[in-house]
Parts: sequence; C-alpha cells; structure tokens
Amino acid sequence: MLATLFFPAVIRDDFGKGSSMTYQVLLWMLIVMYVMLTFLNFYWFSRMAKGVIKALSKDKSKAVETDKKK
Repeated sequence: MLATLFFPAVIRDDFGKGSSMTYQVLLWMLIVMYVMLTFLNFYWFSRMAKGVIKALSKDKSKAVETDKKK
C-alpha cells in the first residue's frame, strides 16, 4: 500500500514541498510509523504462523501415540 498508493500520491501532489516545517515533519513521521507498523505486522504474523505449525505438529504426534497405545 505504501509503495502503490502513498508514495505516488506524495510525488504526484508534491506534498511537503513549499509547506511548513511542521507539515514536513508530520509527513515523515507518518511514513516512518507506517513502515514500522508494517514490519510489526510481519513479525506477529510469523510468530502466529510458527505457533500454528507447532500446534498442528504436536496434535499429529499425540494422535500417533494414542493410536499406538490402543
């Protein structure tokens, strides 16, 4: 979204050029926070995916052990 929507809009509309310093700082803060949030989302998704894989692999091993005991 950042690469396809936000940056082209900033370049096309010349946001931040000729504007006050406050506006430019807020624009850069927005970009930095968006990038940080994106990396945080990737991090938590990878943690959840590892947890799901771990949970599914435990269930298989428990099912095999249960079948062996019968």
